[in-house]
Amino acid sequence: MKFRHVTVEDAELLLDWHNDPVTRAFSTTQEKTTLQEHTVWLNHAVNLKHFYIAQVNRKDIGVIRATPGKTNEYTLSWTIAPEERGKGYGREMLPQMTNTLPDQALLIAYIMHTNIASIKIAKSTGFKLVESFSGEHLCMFEMLNKKSA
Repeated sequence: MKFRHVTVEDAELLLDWHNDPVTRAFSTTQEKTTLQEHTVWLNHAVNLKHFYIAQVNRKDIGVIRATPGKTNEYTLSWTIAPEERGKGYGREMLPQMTNTLPDQALLIAYIMHTNIASIKIAKSTGFKLVESFSGEHLCMFEMLNKKSA
């Protein structure tokens, strides 16, 4: 698996993944996004240092980003392309992303209670459940990043 930086040319691909019914069901915002709304957001998001398309054999299979927060803190978000789900790519993508982030950074992931696949991926990478927001159906996972050698 290789990462390449997201560009504005990825707008339609990312929007298709974002508006996929399964992705929407596991998202904190379940409404579909228009191309105009998505393009405005993407024009700012492409400036993130850690915003990647994951590729396998040069095929785009998912997207992952780390949004900086407080000092040495990042919130992670990821999606696997609908046609690529169930192939184990998330378990490969998340640890690869953590290796791009600073050692000892606090990594956070907010995951819907019902998103069992992402919960398993987070736990297998070393994330621990620290809080559950029942009213929002969210779980907050954290991990202190320790880069693998």
